Amino acid sequence: MTAHLSRRSLLRAAPALVMPVTLTAPLPALAGAVATPDPLPGYVRDFKAALEQWLAASDEPGGGNFDTLACLHWNAEMNHLRELIQDTVATSPEGLAAQIEFIKADYDAGPPCAYDYPTVDDVPVPFLDLILEGLRGIAQ
Repeated sequence: MTAHLSRRSLLRAAPALVMPVTLTAPLPALAGAVATPDPLPGYVRDFKAALEQWLAASDEPGGGNFDTLACLHWNAEMNHLRELIQDTVATSPEGLAAQIEFIKADYDAGPPCAYDYPTVDDVPVPFLDLILEGLRGIAQ
């Protein structure tokens, strides 16, 4: 015998369905339970791929000045991703690691400094502040 599920029986059962959820977790905790994935690892992966394409395009005939259509395309893509990476606060340890990877990939490594290791030049301080904000948010 198949049970018939009417609108009236569904409405009568609704409080019983909701009750266990409301007793086991408050609503603010439930709202935070559905986490949005941190987009930064994907942004950095895409940035590194665009960087490789940009460098490959510069090796093509006529690409030495980085002004071919392919170079300009990949440069625009890198600029777009750079903006996303530098404007997004990390929400996970993976996002923070991705931002550090981005610094290593995007900023020129200079000659070894007095401590005998390469340095990274010209990292924008506001970007470092954003990374710190993400770290503090994750640590809470």
